[in-house]
Amino acid sequence: MTGSPCQRKIRARGICLADERLVLSLSEGFADKRQYVLAEEKYDDLLRRFGDDRKGILDYARMESTRLADYEKADTLLKRLLDRTMYDYDALLATGDNRHGMGRKVPAKLD
Repeated sequence: MTGSPCQRKIRARGICLADERLVLSLSEGFADKRQYVLAEEKYDDLLRRFGDDRKGILDYARMESTRLADYEKADTLLKRLLDRTMYDYDALLATGDNRHGMGRKVPAKLD
């Protein structure tokens, strides 16, 4: 059996990861425990399986921006959401916060 110990436990218990809420919950749980690689895998899985999940994209972008300082990836995720809904209030606020953080860390990126 391959995968992380947590993934093996999930498979052994027969939990089906097709449930959107479960995958989102796992993503958030991994992020809270600072297991960011596993959280990224679950967020990617969520977006691959369920398309453009608004909450998933916002949470994933927030994690990338605030915890991992990967501003470009967060910006890409938020653009994906804004391409679908141009005036999404939360996505616009998150984009502003992300760009503010990017400007503080890497001022040349905003030119």
